[in-house]
Amino acid sequence: MEVKLHIFAAPMQKATRFKLATMPFWVRVKPNRLLPTTCCRKRRPAKNLLVQAFYDKQDFYCKPGKGCREK
Repeated sequence: MEVKLHIFAAPMQKATRFKLATMPFWVRVKPNRLLPTTCCRKRRPAKNLLVQAFYDKQDFYCKPGKGCREK
């Protein structure tokens, strides 16, 4: 059994420009860059994703209406 503990987390943000949870700077990603998603495990353009930034990693999720979350 794998146990995950994430203490520092930033709120959900656009994947093209987001702030890391523990760093005082912004990360910029080109809108058409393909990033791996956590929700459906497919590579999708950054403009169609949201990011949850933790202190040790970033998880990318499809925006509602884009990708796997088409509701």
